[in-house]
Parts: sequence; C-alpha cells; structure tokens
Amino acid sequence: MKTYYDNGHFDVFDTVSLADASEFKGSRLANWSLEIGGEGPLLLNLYWYPNASDEAGPAGLPIAFRQDGWSFVIADENDREHLLKVTVDGEAVLLRAGSGFVDCCRFDHAVELADHFVPRGSRALAFLEGMRGDWAGGDPDEELARVLGMDPEAYSWLTDAAGAYPDEGDRFAAS
Repeated sequence: MKTYYDNGHFDVFDTVSLADASEFKGSRLANWSLEIGGEGPLLLNLYWYPNASDEAGPAGLPIAFRQDGWSFVIADENDREHLLKVTVDGEAVLLRAGSGFVDCCRFDHAVELADHFVPRGSRALAFLEGMRGDWAGGDPDEELARVLGMDPEAYSWLTDAAGAYPDEGDRFAAS
C-alpha cells in the first residue's frame, strides 16, 4: 500500500513484512482491512486466524475464527489534509477530489454497473427472454436468474436497472 501527498512525499506500507507469523503463535492466516471512510486517521487493521477450533463448517472442515490484531495509523488527521491518494497493489482505493475524497472501490463498482454490467445484462435478458418458450416448467424468472448466475434479488435489480437504462439509440439520438 502507498500513500501519496501534495508535497511529493509518499509512504510505502509492506503488509507482507508486517504479518510475521511468530507474533501470532499458531496463526494460519492474516488479513488486512483499510478503513477509508469518515473522519480521523486512516487506519490499516490487521486480523489473524489461529489454529482451527473443533467446530466444523458446512464443508466439514474445522473453522479458524478471526482474531483482532492491531490498527496501524497510515495517515493521521493532519496527514489527511495533504493526502492525494492511496493505492493498494497499484490500484487507487482513495483519491482526493477537490477538498474531499472518493472511495474508488465504490466508485469503480458504480461505473462497472453502469458501463458494463447493466448494458450486457440487458442484452442477455433480451436474448434469454426470447428463449423462454424453450424452457420446460417452473417460474421463468427464477430460471432466467439461475441461467444468469444470479439470486432472485440481483435478477430483480437487473431487470429494474435495464428498464431505466437508456439504450444506445436513445443516447446518440439526442446529439
């Protein structure tokens, strides 16, 4: 993870080196979460997973429950004032826009939905709806959702979004 500042300074945080297994006896896994929302310091939280319990999960495997590790201050409140961006593995996750910040994960998700998922999903819906007569029995919407790899809630969201999304002809007709 890297933090970049308006004075040209940047910091590099190497989470691989920080996850020294000797600090957590019996640790099988460590994971990190970056707290980018809200006010105050920018925090990188470390969690670890000790040896598994005797409890078995749905696959019959023992479960290792997450344990709290530490929170590391990546940028304190004063640093945030000068912070331009934060990257994880080269991808921007927090970006200054004017005097505020953009959560790039949420932004990229919305762009992915608008630019790729909804238009492609709309075309797939149109194609598959034309094939409804070929499907035997059952609820056609449930079958469409299954074929598209969606749960019913995601399918319902897509059909609503596809209906609200302007098709390509409408977008270019106004120019």
